[in-house]
Amino acid sequence: MMARTRLSRLSRTTVALFAVAVCLPAALLASPGFAADSTKVVVQPPKGAVKPVAGTGMGTQAALDNPRCNTDAVYGVYGRWNTAVIGGGPACVVPPAAGAKNGGASATGVTATSVKIVAIIPSPDRSTQQAGAAPPVYVGDSSKSTWENAIHDYLFAYHDFYEQWGRSIDVTYYTSSGIDETAQRADAVAIAAMKPFAVLNFDSYGLETLVATLAKDKIIVNGYVSSLSKAQAAAPYRWGAAVDTDAAAASSAEVLGKQLVGKKAEFGGDDVKSQTRKLGLVTIEDFIDLPRFKNTLAQYKGKIVSEASYPGSGGALGDPTVAQQNAPTIVSKMKADGVTTVVLFTDRSMNVALMEQATQQNWFPEWFYTGSGYSDLPVLAQATPDEQAQHGFGISNFGPYYKVPANVGVSGAFTWYWGAGAGTTTGVVPGPLNWLLQGIHYAGPDLTVKNFQQGLFSAPPTGGNPKNPLVALTGYGRTTGLPYDAYTPGPADFMAFFMDPYTTAISPGTGTSVKHASFYPNGAVRHHSGDWPKSTDWFDKSTSITEFTEYPPGAPPLTPAPPCAANQCPSTGATSPTPGVTGTSYSVTPTPAATSGA
Repeated sequence: MMARTRLSRLSRTTVALFAVAVCLPAALLASPGFAADSTKVVVQPPKGAVKPVAGTGMGTQAALDNPRCNTDAVYGVYGRWNTAVIGGGPACVVPPAAGAKNGGASATGVTATSVKIVAIIPSPDRSTQQAGAAPPVYVGDSSKSTWENAIHDYLFAYHDFYEQWGRSIDVTYYTSSGIDETAQRADAVAIAAMKPFAVLNFDSYGLETLVATLAKDKIIVNGYVSSLSKAQAAAPYRWGAAVDTDAAAASSAEVLGKQLVGKKAEFGGDDVKSQTRKLGLVTIEDFIDLPRFKNTLAQYKGKIVSEASYPGSGGALGDPTVAQQNAPTIVSKMKADGVTTVVLFTDRSMNVALMEQATQQNWFPEWFYTGSGYSDLPVLAQATPDEQAQHGFGISNFGPYYKVPANVGVSGAFTWYWGAGAGTTTGVVPGPLNWLLQGIHYAGPDLTVKNFQQGLFSAPPTGGNPKNPLVALTGYGRTTGLPYDAYTPGPADFMAFFMDPYTTAISPGTGTSVKHASFYPNGAVRHHSGDWPKSTDWFDKSTSITEFTEYPPGAPPLTPAPPCAANQCPSTGATSPTPGVTGTSYSVTPTPAATSGA
C-alpha cells in the first residue's frame, strides 16, 4: 500500500522535484529597494552571489521597472520574471532598448544574431540502455518519442521565459558514435570543428572522455555529472547537470558520523546486524574530495576500514561491463575486511553488480546511499536485487512524489506554449537546457565565456525555503552556502530515506509507479550540511511517507502566468512552430513579448 501524508503536518520541509524547480517561485529573500535613477544599482547581491554582469542591469531600477518583473518581496531582491507561474522565472534584467546592438561576435559560435549550440544525443542502438533515464514520450498519449523532439519542444516552450539579447539559439544535433574512448575522442574532434559556443550532452551514459576533451579544448560543455575537481580543473568550461557530489559527500559524512558510527549495523542482514558498524567505501574515481569526506567523518570518530574505486562513465547509469569486472573483487575484499555498511558514491550499474555479487557470496550488509547521483531514484534502484535493496538507506537528492497541478510545472509550460496534449517531454532534458537559457539570460548582451560564468554565479539560488517542500536549494557558485564555486546546480540539501523493494509507489522525478518504494522518515525534512539531526527514524513507516498530497499553505503560491501573447504560441493561434523537429538543425528566435509581468 502506498504511504501518503498531508503537507499541513509538515514544517521546514523541502522536496527535490527537479523537473519543476525552474518554474516554481524562488526562495524568500529581502525586499528590493528603489531609486529615482533607473541606471543606478539600488539593491546589492544576496549573500554568496557575485556582482551581476553590468550589461544585464540586474539590481538597477530599470530592471525592476521592466514590465516583465515581479517585485513583491517573495520574489527576492532582484525580482523575478514569469514562467508558467507568476514569478517562477529568472531574476529581472533590463529590457533591451529598441534598435540597441548587442556585443556582436563576442565569442566562438556567437554572432550579433545567433548562438550556436550542439546537442549530443545517444545513438539509436542505445535507446534501450537509457530506458531507465526517463525516455522521451509524447505528452498526449505517453507513447515513445525521440530525444530530438524532446529537446526541440522543451526549448521552444521555455525560451520565452529568458532574455536572449536579440540572438537566436541555433541548435545542431550530433548523434554519439559510441561509448568507447576512441569513439568519444573522434566525436569530440568532430564537434569542436563545428565551432559551437556551447555543447549540451543528453546521453545519460555520461560520455566522460568526450565531455572532458571538449572542456579541455575550451568549449563550454554541460555534462551529466561533473565532480568539483574536474569542474575546477577545466573552469569555466565544464558544468554538470546532475547532483553536486561534494555537497552530497558533506551531508553523507555528517549523517554517518552523527547517527551511525559506533552503533550496531541493525539495518543489515542477520550476518552483520549484531556487529558494531565498520564502514566500507566504493566510489567512482575522482568523484568526490575524498580527504575532505574522511576528515569530516573523522570529526565524529568515524573511519573507512575498506575502500575501492573504479572508472566512471560520467553518467548515473554507469557501464555494466566495468561494474561486472570490478564487483567480485570489491565484494570479496570488503566481506573479508569485516565491513557491515557499504557507503556508495557509485552509479546504478555498479550498485546492481555489487548487490548481485554480495548475494552470491552470502553477504548482506547495510547499503548507505549518499545522494551523489540518481541511483537511489526508485525507477533506477528497482534494478537492484530485492534481498539486498531492503537494507538500503541514506540520503537522497529527491523527495516524496508530488503531483504538480496541470497548469504549472514542466507540463504546465508545455500547455502554456504548445496547448493541451502536445509536445514531447523527458526528465533528462530540462537540466541542461535550463542551464543554457539561464547562462544566456544572465550573461547580458555581450555573450562571452567569462560573462556566462559570472552571470550564473550572480543568479540568486532557488528553493530551500523551509516553508516550501517542493523545491530543493539549487544554484551556482557560492550562492547556496557551499564553501566552493559550484559548477553543478546542486542540490545543496538532502532528505533521509530508506528503501522498500516490496512496496509499490510512485517514483519521484518520473511520476511512474514502480515496485520499489523510497520512504522518507521524520516528515521528509530536508537538511543542509551542518544542520543534520542526531537521529532519524530509519525503517519506521509510521513516521515516513512516499508521497505528498497537498500543497503547503505557507509556500509561495503557484499562480498560473497569463496566457501566451496572442498568435505567438501554438496555444494561442500561432501556426508555427509545430511540435517535433525535422532534420538535424533549427533556430529558436527571441519573442520577448510572449510573456509579461504580473
